[in-house]
Amino acid sequence: MALNAYDIEIFGKQLRISSRESEEQVNKIVNYLDAKMREVSSQTGVIDFYNVLLLTAIVLVNGYLTLINECNKKEEDLKYAKKIKELINLIDGSLNKRDFL
Repeated sequence: MALNAYDIEIFGKQLRISSRESEEQVNKIVNYLDAKMREVSSQTGVIDFYNVLLLTAIVLVNGYLTLINECNKKEEDLKYAKKIKELINLIDGSLNKRDFL
């Protein structure tokens, strides 16, 4: 995909960026980042663009790392569930081979 230039506005600051993403995707990213920056600014009282940007980056990275940890835990849980299912099948198979009555 070709590199495209976009004029955007985030937190009141006009910027020109280049991206291979579609205009629709760029707009989604810009809108999300702008909303997050405004949320961080209203919660902290910070209004300087770069300070708000840094705080927002910290918030977003924390959320990202939290999601990664949750995904890793779920993946680990799935591995254990698979092993438990294998053990249950092994036990069921053994029980079916024996006549306990």
